[in-house]
Amino acid sequence: MKYLQKNLGVKLAQLFSIAGLCLGASTLAADSYIVTMPGLVIDASSNKVAVWEVDNQTTSTGSIQSSTYDSGTSTWSTAVTISDTQDAFAPIVATNASGNTVAAWAFIDHVNGIYSLSVSMLDPMTGWSTPVVLNPTTEQINVNYQLKINASGQVAIIWNSSNTTTSVTSIWTSTAAFGGSWSTPVQLF
Repeated sequence: MKYLQKNLGVKLAQLFSIAGLCLGASTLAADSYIVTMPGLVIDASSNKVAVWEVDNQTTSTGSIQSSTYDSGTSTWSTAVTISDTQDAFAPIVATNASGNTVAAWAFIDHVNGIYSLSVSMLDPMTGWSTPVVLNPTTEQINVNYQLKINASGQVAIIWNSSNTTTSVTSIWTSTAAFGGSWSTPVQLF
């Protein structure tokens, strides 16, 4: 399995390379890293944002990284880590025509012993915002979430989770204006 994962990571890295995205030679050269779960969005000006998961097989930790493409200079930025935890995985990304971009990912919350959900917004001038954890600590996400942003910059995310006491599954949502604070999550079902 490790052989398959390592080669899958290399194939994804080659795919990014074909697309003109440089992930950094040190990440690709290290046998202990697996690059997986890529996501890519493009705005109306042909600027691009890529996110992906990097798994460190030596330390058994994961992080979410990102790179942006500036269509004016035809260059990709150096990859940056946007997650603030050691056990992040399964990133998704959304953008609108104006380039307002939001990413979400799951992580292992070691304090509460659950899978949790983080989000971050990309400001082209200052970079990625500090990640915000959305799910209540009594709800473990089931790594099934969707993220949308409309033309006016309204962001919405929806996910399903299981109650840590009753194991009852439910659907939750939270919204934000781009650059603003996230609403308190609302249970829909």
